[in-house]
Amino acid sequence: MKRNQCELILAEARKWHNENMIDADVLEKLEARYAPFMASRTVSWRTVILLSLGALLVGLGIILLLATNWDDLSRPFRTVIAFAPLFICVCIWLFGILKNKDSRAFQEPLGIFWTLSIGIGIAIISQTYQISGTADNFVLTWAILSLPVIYATLGVAPIIGFFALLFSWVLICADRGTNSQLYWLMILLAFPAFRSIRHQSPAGPRLAFSIWPAALISVAALGFTLEKAMPGLWTVVYSGLFATLYLGGIMLEDREGSTWYAPMSTIGYCGQAVLLYLMSFIWPWEGIGRSYWRADRIDHIWQMFFDYTLTFVLPVAALLLLIFLCSKWHRRRKNSSRQTLLHLNQALWGISPLIVATMYIVSAYFDKPTPASLGITGFLILLSLLTLATGLMLQKLRTINAGVLILLAIIIGKFFSEEYSFTVRGIVFLICGILFFTANWIASRKLGKSK
Repeated sequence: MKRNQCELILAEARKWHNENMIDADVLEKLEARYAPFMASRTVSWRTVILLSLGALLVGLGIILLLATNWDDLSRPFRTVIAFAPLFICVCIWLFGILKNKDSRAFQEPLGIFWTLSIGIGIAIISQTYQISGTADNFVLTWAILSLPVIYATLGVAPIIGFFALLFSWVLICADRGTNSQLYWLMILLAFPAFRSIRHQSPAGPRLAFSIWPAALISVAALGFTLEKAMPGLWTVVYSGLFATLYLGGIMLEDREGSTWYAPMSTIGYCGQAVLLYLMSFIWPWEGIGRSYWRADRIDHIWQMFFDYTLTFVLPVAALLLLIFLCSKWHRRRKNSSRQTLLHLNQALWGISPLIVATMYIVSAYFDKPTPASLGITGFLILLSLLTLATGLMLQKLRTINAGVLILLAIIIGKFFSEEYSFTVRGIVFLICGILFFTANWIASRKLGKSK
């Protein structure tokens, strides 16, 4: 919970106490309840961003000044320049520890400048002493050496920089045709930092700022790290990943708050919807299975172990999360019909990897893409209708619009894949628009009556 929200609650509680609506014991309990949130001084993220931008500009300015006068500098002086920014950053960090300066306005700019200093130091030492190397080794070394900065500052910027550097390394490896599956072991080294941020700021935006880029970069990196020698396996892998993110987000995130504060479930939900929509067409199911094995994509058969492992592990992880959630829901014996419908909707989204895996097996075995395409289309229509019903039952416009948009996307997508006249297309667009406005009108009336 945010500090300003706690201040409003406590201010109201003190008014109630002055009006003899609550006694002193209740007021003390409320103050004790919100004391941890009140103890942490929050700094405007606008200030943090501006200070971070200033640190970035300072770092870039130093780089330009060094580049301009580089030829006039001696080798020992270049070595001093390489380590001087790092030494300054360490001194500033130790000063902050001694003075107990743990505010974001102090740690975030320090994290940016520290991360840039590492890259500058590596580049200067390599150039000064003619240490040969490749671009991928430089970026990977920079990413590894930036890990201590993450844990020293617990800053958002160092985390984003770490994942951006690793993704750059993945892209370089993909361009050179080399294996980049080490990415997944590397990001595990940063996971404890997310836990520390969650413990330090459970309700603040810092955790969301960290998870959003990390999750999006990892989703993109997955496509480059898969070997893809077995055509079509990516459908099961990505479906398992999105289901795991979605169900994990339901477990760990506050679903009652803004979508911004639920990055895992939002990315998992939206990613799964887009993936299922793409798989409702014919092209993802053409030429898949072992009959179309691409031996030219790998040098050794062991490289496919990564693809096979994710194909099994991610759907199983999603299934285990779903079982855990179902047992948690079952223990709540007073679930209303609304909650039951919501849980059914979440469970159907969670079993998407099993449906995709089944369609993959059917399409690969019979070598016919049409049954799989129709099966996914039918399943996505069921999900859209259930999402729409859930939104109407819970009176949530966001859920209603999600169900309607998925249904409209299916209708319009299938519609444009065939040849129809402009008159027929115009009628279909009118029907879709009427459906969209009708659903929102019904929801708005229900919301108005509930108020």
